[in-house]
Amino acid sequence: MPLPKGPLSTPVDMAGIREEGGQSLQHAICEQAEKYDVRQLELELKALPSLSIRGKTMPDPRLAVWMEHDKVTRGFAYDYPHGIYKPSNDVFAEMFAEHLGICSPVAERIGVDAPLQLARNDLRNPPTVDKWGFALSALSCPGDDWRTQHDER
Repeated sequence: MPLPKGPLSTPVDMAGIREEGGQSLQHAICEQAEKYDVRQLELELKALPSLSIRGKTMPDPRLAVWMEHDKVTRGFAYDYPHGIYKPSNDVFAEMFAEHLGICSPVAERIGVDAPLQLARNDLRNPPTVDKWGFALSALSCPGDDWRTQHDER
């Protein structure tokens, strides 16, 4: 891989010389090194194999999270619980795990590959718990909870 342009590729006789109003050499070197690290991490994440959950192919959650990160997706992590935003510790742990693309704490407690009991279970291909909790989040539960919570907000 060719070296990126920046202060580390500057000829020795020009090292430390900066244009008027330019950033410090230390800042420029750190920025160049960080950009290189980001490119390397992105290459590693893009090399992760896709997943197959219940016959559906999807990217590895760590890659998906990396590609979708922006100021909005990080917002929940900086907001303190107040008003109607009061997640429990368990819910917050689940939110943060999804935010980082790591294994679901709930799925780990239940046990990865544990069978899921559904009202309309397909006995030929019973659903099981995956480490990210996708099968759990796709379950349909009795009680009309979604509409009730939605309408109360």
